[in-house]
Amino acid sequence: MRLLAYNRTPKPEAEKYGVTFVSLHELLAQSDFISIHAALTPETRGMIGEAEFRKMKPGVFLIIRLAARWWMKPHWLRHSSKSGSRELQ
Repeated sequence: MRLLAYNRTPKPEAEKYGVTFVSLHELLAQSDFISIHAALTPETRGMIGEAEFRKMKPGVFLIIRLAARWWMKPHWLRHSSKSGSRELQ
């Protein structure tokens, strides 16, 4: 099992636990499970939208904190949760 992570400032100490830092786009494309933990900032507001959902693997599990709704584009969150897939219309 590989453990991928994205952070604007990678943490070298995490690598001793087997964490490999990659770009956000690479993380979205390669992960079977994605858990996003981000503070709401101008940079993170709306960071997950149509383009990001299209990069995710089919069947990916997206773990979302309640506060995450502010940095997700609500239309895409509603669509993906109703459709049960990454296929977006």
